[in-house]
Amino acid sequence: NVQIGDIIQLGNNNNDFYHSPVVVKVTNSEIFVAAHTYNAYMRRLSSYNYNAIRFIHILDSITTY
Repeated sequence: NVQIGDIIQLGNNNNDFYHSPVVVKVTNSEIFVAAHTYNAYMRRLSSYNYNAIRFIHILDSITTY
């Protein structure tokens, strides 16, 4: 399941991924993202045109000082 903070990568027919918005809201029927290309926030994922999609969830991070 997609969660807030996940990365979604959008790609073309060759599986070249060219855009990576961040999930900011998930409802039963829609995923909303934020992206910097056109300063988008709460943009519906369904409003994008793409041929390939993949979802990335980061499980853990390590901070080193």
